[in-house]
Amino acid sequence: MAAFGSFALLIALALAAYNLLAGAVALRLLATGQPARISPERLADTARRAGIVGFAAISAAAFALVWSVFTNDFSITYIMEHSNRALPAPYKFSALWSGQEGSLVLWAWLLAAYGFVLRLTHKTDVKLYAYAGAILAGFSSFFFWSLILRLRRSPC
Repeated sequence: MAAFGSFALLIALALAAYNLLAGAVALRLLATGQPARISPERLADTARRAGIVGFAAISAAAFALVWSVFTNDFSITYIMEHSNRALPAPYKFSALWSGQEGSLVLWAWLLAAYGFVLRLTHKTDVKLYAYAGAILAGFSSFFFWSLILRLRRSPC
């Protein structure tokens, strides 16, 4: 499950980076009116869809962490440091945010959940939501990059 969670984080990072870059390019093309090979509207729509799939990826990573806590997978350093077999279920669930890596996963998930809702309601003000989506993708990229760097340093 640890490999699944790490892979889900890598996918989430790639999707957030694409969301940021494609969204920024689309907004720039829309603002300047420059001709492009791909229409800016289509590029912005692919960025929006990448944000939706990114929410699914970070949700999978958070689920993998919670699953590892509940199954007592002590091969993961984070689980070994923040959980034990005698903890009741509510305390095991709270192990998700008891350490730095877990709280970063939780905050990244909350940010992605907000972005998910934002991207589903994008029709009300398309330009405003496109800017907000690009900014959220930037913050999400930072969170995912921090998580991946932090997980690479922890010994397993």
